[in-house]
Amino acid sequence: KEWLVLVMFGLLILWFQSLQDISLSLLRAYLRPDLLMILVFVRSLVTLSVGWVTTYLGFGAVGAAGAYLAGLVVAYVIYSTYWKDRETYTVDTRFMRQVFQYGIPLSLNTFFLQILQTADRFIIALILGEDSSGIYAAIYDITQQTLGLFVLSVSNASVPLVIAALQQGEEKKAQQYLRENISLIMTIFILVGVFFWKVAPLVGTYFIGSIYAEKFALLIPFILFSLLLIGLRTHHFLIPIMVNKTTSQALISTAGVVVINILLNLSLIKTFGLLGAVFSAVVSASILLSITVVQSIKIMPSIHFIRDAACILA
Repeated sequence: KEWLVLVMFGLLILWFQSLQDISLSLLRAYLRPDLLMILVFVRSLVTLSVGWVTTYLGFGAVGAAGAYLAGLVVAYVIYSTYWKDRETYTVDTRFMRQVFQYGIPLSLNTFFLQILQTADRFIIALILGEDSSGIYAAIYDITQQTLGLFVLSVSNASVPLVIAALQQGEEKKAQQYLRENISLIMTIFILVGVFFWKVAPLVGTYFIGSIYAEKFALLIPFILFSLLLIGLRTHHFLIPIMVNKTTSQALISTAGVVVINILLNLSLIKTFGLLGAVFSAVVSASILLSITVVQSIKIMPSIHFIRDAACILA
């Protein structure tokens, strides 16, 4: 089937795109802008050429995906040829093992988190139809992207400060950064969330049509709450786990909650429709945050800052 081919091409594109991102970064580090330009030019040329041919022959989306993959593969072959004759270096296997032990669980955690936040759309399409899935995806993504822009800005500014302070043994300074971090995250979610909820009918009418504006306003509070829980978990309570290098804990909890989320969606969407999907999202996010809070408090008892959170909510 066509969708199986697209999924396969998508996975290969992700793999070769990651390899190319690494390749371009290394070429910048080795001051080889000439080869970097060649790789980018060849990839673009192959993608456009193959894409034009496959589209002309009527392969549609499969042809377009295959063209993009072909451009990445050819560029990587050129890059590999360049490195073949380079001087080889000794690899520190112990260091590489530590990197994999730390990084792979975090990467898989991100992967399962994406499943957690997108699996409901496929289940909605299966049970309620593709139209309902499209409406739900539009509502969820508009809310997530709007809030994510602000929260990610705060996280990029505060999390490195927290990690640096903890690595240097300055626990009091890290605690202060953590207090500011959770305060900013909750404040942004509440202010932007309330504003977004108030203008939800207008936004819904503009983006997805007046027919679905009522559903937009109905689902927004639940989506906002689930995103707040996921945001606190990702941008605050995971920090001690990352610093303590016990990232496998994050992976196990996320994978378990993904299973719970899929089971909830299968049972609740049949009965409650789109509301069942947002109920499942809230319950799953609550369970995931609760598990991570317990894990984090064992490592750093002062991370929760209940008093600060209560003052913001009040």
